[in-house]
Parts: sequence; structure tokens; C-alpha cells
Amino acid sequence: MFASRRLAPSTIGALSFALALSAAGTVVAQEGKDTRIAYFLQGNTSYNQASAEKATEVATAKGASINVLSGDFDPSKQFSQCQDAITTGRYNAFVIYPVDGAGILPCVRQAISAGIKVVALDSPLGPQFTIEPQVEGLTGSVLFPEPDDAEASFSMVKKACEGKDPCNTVYIIGSRAAAYDAAKLKEINRLYAENPTIKLVASGASDYSADGGLRVARDILVANQDIHVIFANDDDTIIGVEQAVSDTPLKGKVALIGSGASYIGVERIRAGRWFGSKVSLPQTDAEIAVNMAIDAVNGKAIEKSAVSVPEISPVGPVVTRENADKFEAQWGVQTN
Repeated sequence: MFASRRLAPSTIGALSFALALSAAGTVVAQEGKDTRIAYFLQGNTSYNQASAEKATEVATAKGASINVLSGDFDPSKQFSQCQDAITTGRYNAFVIYPVDGAGILPCVRQAISAGIKVVALDSPLGPQFTIEPQVEGLTGSVLFPEPDDAEASFSMVKKACEGKDPCNTVYIIGSRAAAYDAAKLKEINRLYAENPTIKLVASGASDYSADGGLRVARDILVANQDIHVIFANDDDTIIGVEQAVSDTPLKGKVALIGSGASYIGVERIRAGRWFGSKVSLPQTDAEIAVNMAIDAVNGKAIEKSAVSVPEISPVGPVVTRENADKFEAQWGVQTN
């Protein structure tokens, strides 16, 4: 006969807690078991990589499947990817960071008609750069709406230009193919017109890369030595711009302003090397968007279908030296 063993109360409590955690984990993992997500991104940038990694983590934790598709900043390619995803019948949810929000609308409508739940990520699905849905049946949107985006970037330009008349600036967009860049450029041009002492002396496109920022900045600096501010649509570009400026007499004399508030960007803002950066939250956005998709597929009510990034940011729309210590970056290369 085997002797019985009595577990101590503390052991029973520990086992009960472990079983409870296991059961809770199982429940969470089952929440998205019937959700099959196609996750469309603009291109293969470090920002998009952070978004994809977080989306995959969230989907996997809830038992959902997810397939990440890069549009390579090609509207036609992304449109074809969208149509193919509908045709295969593999997916019941789309999360779309559109290259061209207006151009992809016919496919979005087709997807919704086919019963697929669609969430707009980081850029609207439609011709207007607003957070409000522009297509009937859209599940939700998570983005930084225009003109708030341009206003945020230009607010730092105005601050950096204080006391300078004229204030000579350079503006570098990411991609000429992206509707977001075109919309932001339109708003930035409006803001230049409203602030006549701030001059645009040169511009360019960087392909959202440090190498592109270095190339564009070097070309611009050959012909322009009287520059006070250089700002761009992403932090990666400003990494390259800073390298270009460091090779000229303008080193330390030009205010550098990024967009996206990356790890490196926030670190350099804290150190006083950059003036600031517009806030982006790719991991938070991805988590919200994936959860929206999972809830929609499972018939759960969406508490808030239109989420504005400035409203969920811990520091508001921009990171500067004044608030950089309160902000935790979510993307890019970490230096430590």
C-alpha cells in the first residue's frame, strides 16, 4: 500500500494559481482561433517591421493566424495582393496600411461584400485623410489623421525657426508613390503659405531610408549652405541627413526634425542632437488593429472604432527634449 501524501496549503494555493493562469491563457488563446488575418503593409521599412512583429505577437497569443504582405510602396502590387487575398478565401479579416488609400477602395469594398472584416492602419482607406470611415462596413481605423499630422511636424519647424527671418528649411518626403506623402506635402505647403517668414529652399524624397536621406541631403547641401531646419517624414531619413550635415560647416547649426519617434530618434532628441520628432506608435497601433479584427470576426462590439494616435500618445503629437524622457519608442534599431 502506498502512503498518501498531503499537500501543504501553500502548495495547493500555488497549484491552483498555476491552473488558473493556464486556463486563462487557454481562453485568451482561443479568442481568435477562427480569425485569419491578411496584414497588408506599405513596404519593408523598420517601422513596418515593428508593426508586423507586434501584430504577429498579438494574433499568435490569441490563437489567430496572420500573414504579412508588403506592398513595396507599389499601389498596383498592393491592390493585386488584396484581390488575391479575397480570391483565395483564406482570410476573414484584413488589416491594411495602404500605399494608396483611394486607389485600393474598390478592393476594400469587394472584401467587405465578401464578409471580410477590414481595419485601416496608419493611413485611411479613402481619398480623405480623416479618421472617420469613408467606406460603408469598415470595421475601424487606427491612424494619425491629416491635417493633424502636418500640423504636428510644422509646429516643431515653427519653434525651431523662432527669431530667424527668413528661416530657411528643407523638407524631405519618404515616397512619391505613397498617398500619405502626397497628402502631407499638400498640408505642409499650406502651412508654408501661412507662415511667410519660413522658406522652403529645397526638397526631396528619401525612400524612407537613412541611405536615401544621406543622398538627398548631400545633393541639397552642395547648392544650399544657408539652412536652419531640415525635417522629414521619418526618422530613418534624418539619420542619413545628420550624417550628411556632419560633413559640412553646418554641423550643430541645423535643427533636425524627424517623424515616427524611433529608438534612435528619441535618444538623439534627449541628447540634444535632434530638435524633435512627430509621434508614431506602430506597436500600439498594430495591437489595437489586430484586436479590432479579432473582435469583429467573433461578433464582439468594437468599443472605439476610430482611434487617433495623438489621443493615445503619452506625450501628445510630438517628442521634443522637454518630454522625451516620458516617451518610450516602439520601432527602429536599438543602440543599447
